Amino acid sequence: MQDPDRNATINACILPVCTAIIPILLPYTGNMEQLSLTDALLLMTASSLTSLLIFIVAGRFCKSMAEAALSTSFIVFVFFSHRHFVGMLSMIGQNKGLGATGNLLFSLLIMATGILYIRYRIKSHQDFLKVINVMATVLLIISTGKIAAFYLSPPYPRLVEADALASVEISKPEAGFPDIYFIILDGYARNDTLKSLYNFDNSSFINELVNQGFYVATKSNANYIQTNLSLAGTLNLCYLDSIASRINDNSLGPTMSLISTNAFSAILKRAGYETVAFESGYDITELQQADRYYSQSMISQQFLNLILSTTILNDIKFQIFNTTSIQAERHARLIRNTLIKIGEMKVKGAPKFVFAHILCPHPPFVFNSDGTLMDQEQSFEIRDGSHLSMDNAKYRLNYIKQLEYINIMVNNMLSDILKESERPKVIVLQSDHGPGSELDSESKQNTLLSERFGILNAIYFSDKNHSSLYQSISPVNMFRVILNKYFATNLALLEDRHFYSTWGDRYNFIDVTDELTNAFMNPSIKSYPTSDASEEE
Repeated sequence: MQDPDRNATINACILPVCTAIIPILLPYTGNMEQLSLTDALLLMTASSLTSLLIFIVAGRFCKSMAEAALSTSFIVFVFFSHRHFVGMLSMIGQNKGLGATGNLLFSLLIMATGILYIRYRIKSHQDFLKVINVMATVLLIISTGKIAAFYLSPPYPRLVEADALASVEISKPEAGFPDIYFIILDGYARNDTLKSLYNFDNSSFINELVNQGFYVATKSNANYIQTNLSLAGTLNLCYLDSIASRINDNSLGPTMSLISTNAFSAILKRAGYETVAFESGYDITELQQADRYYSQSMISQQFLNLILSTTILNDIKFQIFNTTSIQAERHARLIRNTLIKIGEMKVKGAPKFVFAHILCPHPPFVFNSDGTLMDQEQSFEIRDGSHLSMDNAKYRLNYIKQLEYINIMVNNMLSDILKESERPKVIVLQSDHGPGSELDSESKQNTLLSERFGILNAIYFSDKNHSSLYQSISPVNMFRVILNKYFATNLALLEDRHFYSTWGDRYNFIDVTDELTNAFMNPSIKSYPTSDASEEE
């Protein structure tokens, strides 16, 4: 005979588990192309176990297991929906001045009100639980169907020209293949942008690069203004036009695929290279399939940050526990450790391709000029431009502080790399795009193109022969030059073109090459404002 109390307890467990899974499952299904299913399962397991623990405790105080299930589920729902409740207040203009503590108390008030309502106003907890269980189960089935459809969908379109380049004929030079370092400093501005818009002269850092033997392309512009587009083009040595018309949505998946399986890495693999990559904190640029992959995290930090940003934890800012500060400290540690590890790598065995995407000086702003950590006044999020809630003046101030410290770290790293002289070296120190103090992610007209496109682009060749380089070389041509120089290819250089696209329609490319050229030739137009004028806008 079945125990009815036991059955009631098992049925009551369904809702707390579903309520714990759904807030993780929904963000995952909306970002499946860049997030790991394994990470989602780990987070859902941890969330479910926590929810069941709350359910067990609630069962001690509630009249029935059904009431305990409803109360637990409401607590979990408010916990994960905190940001949405605060957003509702913002929409009606009622959250001005509440601050983190006020937001926290508001959600706790909702939580307490809901628990009291469940206890005293719902007449039949068991009947109500059955209805909610069905709704939660349907939502889980729909989400599971989306996941199945995603994994059964056809592969993303490939760049035909990139696949052709991957099989280009190569030969080994007498001195042997060089170690190649590709270090992306995300959002690092060109020096003229720093002077005109940020009132900061970065010449000391640029001069130090030159003294170390780097060629600095002082007129270089990014080919695209989003990291995923920029690196997909750079690593595949070509523009993305040919796939744009074959992508039916705004998914990041196609470019993530082009980054993880790119033409340049394929060529190097044929040459016997070992690929070394690092965790970046941004899933799209993490080459986890590399021969050696260095990570300090068990799960995706981008995914974890995405989940935490919606929860009550996001507004817990006490001295003994501050979620935002913990995230910032972890981000700072990742940047420091990666740059140190690159500098410590020894030259032995096969030639190496070292790929490192450093999310700095791009927001979030975590470093002061001396390397101490900034006080975190807002949520920890990897956003930029109009997606970042920060006024222009403050953005520029924090950006320069972070840039000054990353300069110190990069100089130390480069000194360590250049100490090793057993094998030729190529070092590409490049930004994927410029900063975003005047970036409107949905409007070209409201974007200062010169700021977003102007990039740091510095290249080191061991033989110091830079005759194949030129001042306006763009990222799409960089590895073509390297392959011609060290692998005896004969690749034609492409015309340097530059494309704007919005975040909401990223594959609708707008050619702004002429606008950037005119802005550089005529500094009086809006693309190159004086720092005084820019502060007034």
